[in-house]
Amino acid sequence: MKQVTSVIFLFLFISANLFAQDRYMVFFKDKANSPYSINTPEDFLSHRSLARRLKNDVQVTEEDLPVNPSYIDQVAGLGIETYFSTKWMNGVLVQMTASQANNVTSLDIVDRIEYVAPGNILTPIPFARAKFADSPIEPSRISERQYQLLEMDLMHQAGFMGDGVMVGVFDDGFQNYNSLSAFQHAVLSDRMAYTFDFTRNREDVDNNFNHGLRSLSLIASNSVDIVGGVPNAEFFLAITEAPGEYRVEEYNWLFAAEKADSAGVDVINTSLGYGDFFDDSSMDYSISDMDGQTAVITRASNIAASKGIVLVTSAGNAGDDRWRIITAPADSENVLAVGAIDEGGILAAFSSQGPSADGRIKPDVVAQGVATRLLTSSGGVGFQNGTSFSAPLITSLAAGLIQAFPEMTASEIRDIIRRAGDIADEPNNLFGYGLPGFIKASRIADEALAPIEEGVLTYPNPTTLPHFTVAFEEGYIGQTIDGQLLNGEGAVIQHYDFTPNFFQNKFQIDLSGVKSGLLLLKLVTPDGIVTKKIIKGQ
Repeated sequence: MKQVTSVIFLFLFISANLFAQDRYMVFFKDKANSPYSINTPEDFLSHRSLARRLKNDVQVTEEDLPVNPSYIDQVAGLGIETYFSTKWMNGVLVQMTASQANNVTSLDIVDRIEYVAPGNILTPIPFARAKFADSPIEPSRISERQYQLLEMDLMHQAGFMGDGVMVGVFDDGFQNYNSLSAFQHAVLSDRMAYTFDFTRNREDVDNNFNHGLRSLSLIASNSVDIVGGVPNAEFFLAITEAPGEYRVEEYNWLFAAEKADSAGVDVINTSLGYGDFFDDSSMDYSISDMDGQTAVITRASNIAASKGIVLVTSAGNAGDDRWRIITAPADSENVLAVGAIDEGGILAAFSSQGPSADGRIKPDVVAQGVATRLLTSSGGVGFQNGTSFSAPLITSLAAGLIQAFPEMTASEIRDIIRRAGDIADEPNNLFGYGLPGFIKASRIADEALAPIEEGVLTYPNPTTLPHFTVAFEEGYIGQTIDGQLLNGEGAVIQHYDFTPNFFQNKFQIDLSGVKSGLLLLKLVTPDGIVTKKIIKGQ
């Protein structure tokens, strides 16, 4: 009887392994016969995304075309569960058995498959949502030292709190975000624009993990305890990381980044990294792989940056262990990798160092990542160490600069933040370019613009955007200026009152309801009348 039982157990064991589902990436050879076309990008990209691309001079290419749905259907036709697709790498995440994997490989449309994680955890399951709080908390002025180091108290004083900017936060979870009073200003005004858990295939990101919630609080909180860097922004929350380290997390990041691109996200915060600590050691990277082009998440980041998105990531917490250097995607030249200092400017021992494997300066900049003051999932205040919490501070700075300089491209914002570092003239592989500040960054951005003629600059001009900006030189600071926008026939169509100050010398003029053609901006100043010609294109 014992022998029979052993045989039955062996049979069940073999059967369980034969029919066990794991997660794989299936990559396709091409996008032939796609129902989508680069000539009609509005079919797969949002208006906001197209506007961001226009500003960054990014062309829509075949890389942007969604995966051919007929290819996914062919895979699904084999009885395989298909989930998230990647247009940038032309593939789809699936759950299947080893025998099914052999069948997929035989399809003519398939280029290759890649095992990315064990288990079949993507089947949706019900998940309860927490209830909203009754009302939002009114904002209080930013005051923490961690923000003052970056001059974000002055950024707020200038009126830049993220209005009109969309910030993506990719992490492990956002426990209680939709019930904590600190986030109700965004929740109740529908500025939590998108939420999705790519690890569990569900929209809800209010799970039992709170690392992401703590990172988010540094950016989005608006309470009597903490005011985040850009609480007035819109937010795109994605869970890409789950317990257990497997390659699938990097692909989850890729899926989230593609969604963020399509939604029009301006800046993405990533407080995570990958090196040689996967649960499956065959997936580990070596230090030589930190070259800015090898790791999956690094390659995905390079593509995301090419679409006009500012990417900010933690440098890593390996400065005092055997790995020592930055982790992926911090190795990308297109990513702002953020190291950690304390409030006195001393480098944290754990802050990952550079250079990258190909010899580039890393990290890029630093911010406070020692005893960083943040919110916990209970709504209380906590203090935590890690580059995971210095990165959101730089993300907030980047978002503030995007609001202040909407005409600047993502690469220009990235470059300005580096140049605004306090050791930008002599960068090193501990602090990178140093600690940046909003005022210095703003001056660098101003200098990058064309010289102000007659003390007033209007840009871009001509413009195909639904707005243009008027900027005043220092001589106009404190003066009251009457402005009128006239059409080509001389009729006044808009009226403005400007009072430039040290922090706010630029004003955006809305053209969304104005017809194309020649426009005149008439400015009545204490010193006389200044007239500017503006050309609005189609």
